[in-house]
Amino acid sequence: MKALIVIKPQAILEKKLADLFKRIEEKKLQIIGIKMRLLDVNKFGEKEIRAEEAEEKKIFASAKLAPSILVAVKGEKADEKIFQMRKEVGDIIFVSDGEETAKYELERFFEGELFEHEEDTLLEALRKEKGKNYFQKKSIEELQRELEEKKK
Repeated sequence: MKALIVIKPQAILEKKLADLFKRIEEKKLQIIGIKMRLLDVNKFGEKEIRAEEAEEKKIFASAKLAPSILVAVKGEKADEKIFQMRKEVGDIIFVSDGEETAKYELERFFEGELFEHEEDTLLEALRKEKGKNYFQKKSIEELQRELEEKKK
């Protein structure tokens, strides 16, 4: 299952990015897309209409004033895990409110830019086999070739 996490400008200003990414990793979610951008209120049109509280509408209205970080994740029960994450960290992130919404949001924000890949077991195997500094000496193309060979 895939889901979207929007890290709000407040989290960036409060220097909470490392904690948020650590939580994503601890929940065994795979990052398949990430970008920083000013958000267009129109992208949230559907959610803005459903927003019942004035405070929530205010958040949507101010969304394009500062950059946010959009993180696409994939993993077993991703929706449940990101809801739990939101409970843990509070209002510094926005999360998809269900599988259908996540699908819509990911298509709008990432438009074919998701990098789905197998679990990192092949990379881990290479690291164990070659040593931790091995990746620093290789280009992306070389690593991709080696991973393809390992798959065979």
